[in-house]
Amino acid sequence: MRMTSGLLAAAMTAALLSRAVVAAEAVPTGKLPDDAKPLAYALDLKIDPKADRFNGHVRIKVRLATSADHLWLHAREIDVATAAVIDAAGKPHEAKLSVRDPSGVAEVAFGTTLPAQDVELVFDYSAPFNTKLQGIYKVMVGHDAYVTTQMEAISARHAFPSFDEPRFKTPFDIVLTVPRDEAVLANTQRTGYSESPDKKWKTIAFARTRPLPTYLVALAVGPWDVVDGPTIPANALRKDPVPLRGIGPRGAGPQLKWILGQTPATVKYYEDYTQQPYPFDKLDLLGAPDFSAGAMENAGLIVYRDVLLRIDDKSPASSYRSAFNVNAHEIAHQWFGDLVTVPWWDDVWLNEAYATWAQGKATVALRPEYLGDLSRLEGTLHAMNGDSQLSARRIRQPIASQDDIENAFDGIT
Repeated sequence: MRMTSGLLAAAMTAALLSRAVVAAEAVPTGKLPDDAKPLAYALDLKIDPKADRFNGHVRIKVRLATSADHLWLHAREIDVATAAVIDAAGKPHEAKLSVRDPSGVAEVAFGTTLPAQDVELVFDYSAPFNTKLQGIYKVMVGHDAYVTTQMEAISARHAFPSFDEPRFKTPFDIVLTVPRDEAVLANTQRTGYSESPDKKWKTIAFARTRPLPTYLVALAVGPWDVVDGPTIPANALRKDPVPLRGIGPRGAGPQLKWILGQTPATVKYYEDYTQQPYPFDKLDLLGAPDFSAGAMENAGLIVYRDVLLRIDDKSPASSYRSAFNVNAHEIAHQWFGDLVTVPWWDDVWLNEAYATWAQGKATVALRPEYLGDLSRLEGTLHAMNGDSQLSARRIRQPIASQDDIENAFDGIT
């Protein structure tokens, strides 16, 4: 049948619209679309290290750039009991979260089309403690259960529904409800305390964080030893002193004193070098009994394998050097990676190369007997050896999918 020009135009328009809908519904397995941007998170978690699961209530303020009936974010191995979207007028709409990809890409359907505006997503959920040392996980040491976190690179989605990309930096309000006799920590200092009527639980509110990506959020719950270190004094760049603490498994407290004694000078070195004050309201060094990353620069709550921090008069000289160097590396990240964050994982070499370079400078300046310049040379030669292989990758490696992210962390980086 021959079509008139009007009918032909209408058919072409319908086809284009159909293609646009199909394209819009494609699961974003790389970067999330730009039509929704998180503005702030409120995390309220109930955690008992002796249990197998934890419960969460999360509220995410989100800016919709265009009208939409859904958005994309991340959630993995999370059981959502209820989901809602609250529009700018305060009206709640029942929502549905559906995981669309094994990597944790999830669609939140609103059940209605909302115009461009600021909304709030609200989720009540539960999740198991992760068994692969990712997200929120627990480790048993004898009869003691310790909960800690490792969100980098894309494991925050195991802990709470989130926009799990480094470019999305927002403040976090964190509230943790835990058994009354457990120690509890997060990225910032404690601001509130209450107890349940039966005195079995306590609820701790923490100060709002500076804008952070999800991969730098951290918390810990358990029978930790918590040791006060020397306070990092105020100076010309920073008007307030910085509380410093060491945290380790039960009984480890005395072994944390050496690294705590080294830390104020390291912080001062980077403040003097950058002419920027230490960016966070406290500094905790936590030695976890099982930690896959070795060390992780979470803002204000750096986590290490506990062996790196546990130093005493029986420790070999190599342990002192390793502890100092790794601590200098992670503290350097508080500026480069935490205060200043790359937008996507193809630039993670900027984080890691700077921290490695700065660590060498700090070690040479503060502990010349540790020969940090030779360690830096050894690292350079190791990277050059890797770079000489036919299989060598470029430094700024393209990240086309979630599977490429872990490959971006290596000696060349």
